Amino acid sequence: MRPKLERPGLTNIGPRPGPSEAVLRALRATGDLIVGYAYAAILAPRPSLGGEFHGASGVFVELRGRYFFVTANHVVSHDFDAIRLREPNLVMHLGDAQFVPASRVIYADPDADVAFLEVTQAEAEAVGRWIYRPLLWPPEPPRVGDLMGIAGYPACIRMREGTRRVEFRGFATQTPLTSINDRQMLCAFNRAEWVELGVPGGLDEHDLGGISGGPVFVLGGIQPRLVGIVAEHGPDLDALYGGRLDRATPTLLGLPDI
Repeated sequence: MRPKLERPGLTNIGPRPGPSEAVLRALRATGDLIVGYAYAAILAPRPSLGGEFHGASGVFVELRGRYFFVTANHVVSHDFDAIRLREPNLVMHLGDAQFVPASRVIYADPDADVAFLEVTQAEAEAVGRWIYRPLLWPPEPPRVGDLMGIAGYPACIRMREGTRRVEFRGFATQTPLTSINDRQMLCAFNRAEWVELGVPGGLDEHDLGGISGGPVFVLGGIQPRLVGIVAEHGPDLDALYGGRLDRATPTLLGLPDI
């Protein structure tokens, strides 16, 4: 099952009044860039079997010649296991690849809510999304006040176009980092200050379920710096929490020496 992926639909820039057209163009370009790295994973039985359909987000990363799909740990553990009680044929779909996530997890950090699933180069390249190739690993942690870019594919702007076709509409937000501890980072914001791009009628929902696992970047520099994975959002969509990726050291990932 292959998701149809669309450009980002929402950007947070605040405060109002609205920005100039030049600023809007820059925001759209940045949103397109970071959503280009995000991928919509599907949790469902194989299409021929039918059954429940769920989505999550993630990002493909290449580190020293090895390829990973990085997402939130709760997606591939708690969420997957809970759904599988009702759907025993449940698998994760990454493009044409279908598997039980536990068979691919090579590193899990429940405290940060981060998981690395090993994939092949062919699997990563076949999905048609950008593969993140960092200049250095582990990444330098962000600092309070850094401009963050967060991307993913929430269910509230997803469209079902039939039993075997789903259109995933991307979400991108750009907002300063509010706080950080040794496990996670927090971006808090006021929804009244959002400027929404490409969402007809605006985004009224308070549930971004499906964005879990999406990439969190520090913006600026030569390339966006991937520093985290979306773990959860506040109940009123007033905050996004991200698990820190710098805890996933080369040794813990089993990477070869340089």
